[in-house]
Amino acid sequence: MMNKWRTLSKKKLLTSELFEVIRTRFELPNGKIKIREDVFRKPTVCVFPIDGSFIYLISEYRELWGERMLHAVAGFLDKEGETTLECAKRELLEEAGIKASHWEEISRYRLAASVIKGVTSLFLAKNLEFAGQKPEDDENIKVIKLSFKDAVGKVLNGEISDSATMIGILMIENLKRKKRT
Repeated sequence: MMNKWRTLSKKKLLTSELFEVIRTRFELPNGKIKIREDVFRKPTVCVFPIDGSFIYLISEYRELWGERMLHAVAGFLDKEGETTLECAKRELLEEAGIKASHWEEISRYRLAASVIKGVTSLFLAKNLEFAGQKPEDDENIKVIKLSFKDAVGKVLNGEISDSATMIGILMIENLKRKKRT
């Protein structure tokens, strides 16, 4: 049996290009009042270009963490009416300079169970063609080709620590073991 909270009021505290913060006042099933602030993040994609036993990741400096990070191509749906597949194709070309003729959405996952609401779509890209990067003006991206085995190792040893990249690489490893990719 589901015990729903009754919403008493909602107030936007912050609206930005990529997310909103909303304060909600609830009445719990036991009659108590709870106030919480939640972040609603725009949808994102994460792309895993595969060529045989190799995967292409990117390395770029991430100011938020103060370091260069190795991760999959990723981005926000930022054009009106853009689908997740259109976004994935755009991001792969911009960030890695790669086009793919075969696309498969392998998962959609929720960023967290509470506090942050956001969905990330994970795509496998195959039959690759290299067309030249078109990064945004604040991006300094290096494309890194790794054996898939090395990429899994970097996830397991903590060198790759971005959640979407970790999830995607481990899901693809599982698909490979089941001979589905």
